Amino acid sequence: MEELTAFLNSIRRQYPFGIPRSLIESVSTESSLTAKGAAKKLLLIGDDLSPNGRELLKAAMEKGLKINNYEILLTSQSADGALARIKEGDISAVIIFSDIPGIEAGRESSGKLIFRTLHPNEVGSNQQLKKEFWTQIQKVIPEIV
Repeated sequence: MEELTAFLNSIRRQYPFGIPRSLIESVSTESSLTAKGAAKKLLLIGDDLSPNGRELLKAAMEKGLKINNYEILLTSQSADGALARIKEGDISAVIIFSDIPGIEAGRESSGKLIFRTLHPNEVGSNQQLKKEFWTQIQKVIPEIV
């Protein structure tokens, strides 16, 4: 049990909203996922999020886009980890909201699209920035449906 606790503590910054439900479900239903194929997953990459930034991002994903199959990877640890995660097979599209060395918007070598958005912390309660952020986020829809 101590090993599990230590492992969860070591990865907790990668999951600021908790372990994604889809990840838990994929572990418990691994055989059915293999038969059906895994759902497309959206990866969001950036640096530290304020509580308001986290809420905005969560609302944009779950209420706005109505997706729960996403992962937030905070790069304050290492951009190398982000680059490796992008290349993994379960990721279908990427949204970056911070300047990350080595990661640019456009089509990645494995064919995945990488989108750039405003940083959720910058958006705040500014209605114009919220509109711009929402417009940017919506561009990912064709890649994840």
